[in-house]
Amino acid sequence: MTIICALHEPGVGTWIGSDRRRVFSGVPADWQAKWDILGGAALGISGNGRAVTVLHRIAPDLLATHADPHAIYDAMRAALRADGFKPEVKDAYGEYFCAWAIYARADGGVWGISGNGCITPVPAGTFWADGTGDKQAAGAAHAMMKHGATPAEMVVRRAIEAGIALDVECGGEPFVHLLEAR
Repeated sequence: MTIICALHEPGVGTWIGSDRRRVFSGVPADWQAKWDILGGAALGISGNGRAVTVLHRIAPDLLATHADPHAIYDAMRAALRADGFKPEVKDAYGEYFCAWAIYARADGGVWGISGNGCITPVPAGTFWADGTGDKQAAGAAHAMMKHGATPAEMVVRRAIEAGIALDVECGGEPFVHLLEAR
C-alpha cells in the first residue's frame, strides 16, 4: 500500500519521501505524494484507504496548529472516531487504528506514530520508514548507511526505490523532498 520515510541530516534538514501508489479495494492507482507539507513541518500518512483520506483532509490543520506528535496522534484518533472508525482492540496494544504516520520537522524532529498511539522519536541520522514497503526500504537504507558515504537524499530515494521494487503494493515514481533547516 505504501512506503513513507524520513531521515534528518544535521545542518541540512529533514529528507522525506514516499512512493506514489495507493491501493483502494485492491485496485492500484498512482497518486500524489503521501505527505502534507506546511512550512518546515510535514505529515506522511499510511494505512487503510479511508483512514488515509480522512487524515489527509485534516493534515494541513494539524500541521498549522500542533507541534507536538502526541497532540497530532490525539487529533488523528479523534478525526477517525468522528468519521465512524471503530478501533480494533489488540490485547496488550489497546485500541488500534489502521493508520500510521511520520511527523517530520526541518529542525530535526522526526517521530513515528503507530496505529495504537506509540510515538517513537527518531534520532538524527536514523532512517525511519512505515507502510507495507517499510522493511525493504529500511534494509536498503541500512545497507547504504552502514558504509557512511551515501548522501542522505540518495539514501531516501534509493530506499523508496527498493520498497517500490520489492513490495507489490508500492509503486509510481519516488517522491523526495527536503524540509530545509534554517
